[in-house]
Amino acid sequence: MVARIYDPTRAYLYERLGIPTVASVQRTTESVLRRMLPPDASLIWSHPTGSVGLVNATPSPDWYGLTFRLIEDLTGSRIVFTSRLGTIRTAEPDFVVQEHDQLYFAINGTDSVPLRDQLSNPPKMED
Repeated sequence: MVARIYDPTRAYLYERLGIPTVASVQRTTESVLRRMLPPDASLIWSHPTGSVGLVNATPSPDWYGLTFRLIEDLTGSRIVFTSRLGTIRTAEPDFVVQEHDQLYFAINGTDSVPLRDQLSNPPKMED
């Protein structure tokens, strides 16, 4: 079964439920721009109190090859799950970041800018 959904919010919901959707123009445009523009991190959910949030982030190529455990240590944020090649999986510490991975981070608060800034620059590894 495949669903053709014109409302992007509903399309994301159907994808979360595991039902493939045919992309609307808006979603197709967002996907193309995500691949053309520098890496970004956007808040996709927050608790009504604003105390925690879920951020969808695309790391820059400098982060490819690093384990999720190392990325969590460097960013101070927990990777909850990842979208890779159209499949969503819960994060495991030994997973390695690959090209086109979408990482979903749990953050304190709702400000995704610090995480975006970290992931768009090379990781700061301590010697």
